[in-house]
Amino acid sequence: MTAIKSSLPAVPGPYLAPFTPTARVNIKFLENLGHAKDKDSFVWKVEIEDRGTFALKVTLRDSWAEYLARPLQTSQLYYDYLSPFNAEWRAYGRLKQDNREDLAVKAFGYLDLTPEQEYDRDQPIKAIVKELVVDEDGGSAVGFTPNDISQMWEDLQGLQRLGILVRDIHLRNYVAGKLFDFGRAWTMFHPCLDQIHPYYLKREWEGDLFAFQELLIDYWYNKEVTTELEWPKGPRP
Repeated sequence: MTAIKSSLPAVPGPYLAPFTPTARVNIKFLENLGHAKDKDSFVWKVEIEDRGTFALKVTLRDSWAEYLARPLQTSQLYYDYLSPFNAEWRAYGRLKQDNREDLAVKAFGYLDLTPEQEYDRDQPIKAIVKELVVDEDGGSAVGFTPNDISQMWEDLQGLQRLGILVRDIHLRNYVAGKLFDFGRAWTMFHPCLDQIHPYYLKREWEGDLFAFQELLIDYWYNKEVTTELEWPKGPRP
């Protein structure tokens, strides 16, 4: 009998369930949607059995634990809190828990890739099944338009109010004006958020907001952006 998979990550806090009860499914890889400069993952357009077409994000490596003031008790905790897969899964778990899945591209569940589907044969690979966002011509949507900017800014403030620090705001992480990648995120409650000096923690929260404004400057270099962005008021989570 095939074992039923549990929700992940296996630490207190937000989590999401597997895409199927066993976290296994037949996948047809259609198109590589990832960017050549991506370091943490690949994103593929896939067809999953009779369920439809999705975006599948395959996480490849762990993040650094450089911000921790003291070591965690076990090596498993580093994976549970700091690996790109679990970092992203905790963020999506918080969005689902607080009924705010509108703040990002929607995630449906995780999968365990079979040996035939894996990129790295040294260890099992987990992947996240997400909504495939398409443009008006039916192709894969990318980036954003000027009409998206105000909502993008509101979404980023909404993420911070939920205790989600993205730490990776750039153009390639947006699809049709929605964030797609939380592989470096810290989601409360999180050891990194607990162990940083308040001064530096404040700079981390503000870093996402500055990064968003820098994104606009880079994207519209020598062009006028008419949208006014109001700096969020009140304490960070």
